[in-house]
Amino acid sequence: KILPTRYSAKINSSQDTQVIINSIDFPGWEVTSGNNKIPHTHDNNFGLINFQLPQGTHEVIIKYTRTKVHFVSELMSLFTLTATGFLFLNKWRNQNS
Repeated sequence: KILPTRYSAKINSSQDTQVIINSIDFPGWEVTSGNNKIPHTHDNNFGLINFQLPQGTHEVIIKYTRTKVHFVSELMSLFTLTATGFLFLNKWRNQNS
């Protein structure tokens, strides 16, 4: 199943396998199999998510989670948008008074 911030797949391989996901590895991406985090890198020319899986069948979930920087940036954007709205509203009220 593929969503913009979450991929899941059942992978069955007869040997150790390198998996490359066609998504750029930004901070916040996590790869898990079962309840275990799988270390991943972006060791390729395009910066795509890649990781190793041992032989066998694996339920793999790759999901994007917010980092602290991402969360703080969203709060700053919300504050700035709200403050700008109040400034424009105040200016409009002063012009129409």
